[in-house]
Amino acid sequence: AKQGGRDEVPLAEELAFTDAYLALESLRLGDRLRIERDVAADTLDRTVPSLVLQPLVENAIKHAVAPRAAGGTLHLGARVDAQQLVLTVRDDGPGASDTASTRGTGVGLDALRQRLASRFGDRAMLGVTSSSTQGFTVTVRIPV
Repeated sequence: AKQGGRDEVPLAEELAFTDAYLALESLRLGDRLRIERDVAADTLDRTVPSLVLQPLVENAIKHAVAPRAAGGTLHLGARVDAQQLVLTVRDDGPGASDTASTRGTGVGLDALRQRLASRFGDRAMLGVTSSSTQGFTVTVRIPV
């Protein structure tokens, strides 16, 4: 699935698409879903693979926010660092004790990893960090 049939879109467009998804989830979850953004202005015109954020956001909501009565906070970040665009999706959910674990999201993460590898080779990276106390963070680094 590609937005408008394009493989790559400006980050601003990817964020708008993700925001539309988050708006629907906010209707469903109400104040149980808290959203924080730390998106640097100089990232918005950078080109990213389409649908790079939405599956990560969907996973965070499905595994960290929706199952908990108290809900949770989803953090979206974007910055440029050393000629790379760094995208971060983080939640404050229960996390996973095994960082190799992808909390049942292996297919989505593997598919995204493969897309990044086929487009950028070893110049791109998808990293997962998690602990039982710090939630779950997925970081995507792509060359700018």
